[in-house]
Amino acid sequence: MRILTYDINKELSPKNYDGFCKIIKSYNFIKLSKCSYALDTNEEPLTIFSKLKPYIHSDDCLLILSLNKPFYGQASQDLIDWISKKI
Repeated sequence: MRILTYDINKELSPKNYDGFCKIIKSYNFIKLSKCSYALDTNEEPLTIFSKLKPYIHSDDCLLILSLNKPFYGQASQDLIDWISKKI
């Protein structure tokens, strides 16, 4: 399981935004917040980052993190259940 979180500092062109979203949606995912997703994948964070990097600017923030148990937080029960089943 990977967490993808980003902060785009410059507006992406429609072409880049579509490509960026297409990569994210190629995974089994759930949206955690406006700019973060849980990805159900064993791909290395560098592999995911490398796929997304061509679509962002050098001053944007993009982090790919590994998620392991235990995890804690407050969210919808559907989201908690999805993550619990995946890790």
